[in-house]
Amino acid sequence: MRIVLLGPPGVGKGTQAKLVAAKHKLEKISTGDLLRAELANRTELGKLAEQYMRQGMLVPDDIVNKMVAEKIASLGPGAGFLLDGYPRTIAQAVALEAALQTLGANIDKVIAFQSDENTLLERIRGRAEIENRSDDDAQTALNRFRIYQQETAPLIDHYKKSDLLIEINASGDIETVNNLVEEALAG
Repeated sequence: MRIVLLGPPGVGKGTQAKLVAAKHKLEKISTGDLLRAELANRTELGKLAEQYMRQGMLVPDDIVNKMVAEKIASLGPGAGFLLDGYPRTIAQAVALEAALQTLGANIDKVIAFQSDENTLLERIRGRAEIENRSDDDAQTALNRFRIYQQETAPLIDHYKKSDLLIEINASGDIETVNNLVEEALAG
């Protein structure tokens, strides 16, 4: 099984990614984890990414796409995986589809988590208190929402056209949302 998880900041993608990946024995692939690994290993891609990150800029699509494509290829043919937070744009989705096509693979399901903005902001505030994440202050969270609406939300229509999209109401607690995800994957 090859799954993509989409959703705005604070919706619970990371939490659900861990649960689904563990239950279905899938490799969880997160661009943040990949970037940190590339940086730690001082790879060429890591060195390129670091130049952008040091300036507070987003790492360009071509670097992120290459990291993801290399990770997927390294899993071997037929391997299952779950993408957490990638693709973020239509261009990344097209690059992902091309990378999978070279492996004779495709995405099986795309799960789009949805919740109202107030619930998401409450979760982010709670997470900020517990985890002390620098990307969880109110202004940064609002900026991330705007970026999500502009760049990532259009992926929902993109994946609807290919009949891969499953929309999940993620306003409930972790267990309730996970039950909805599991029902969707079974169907």
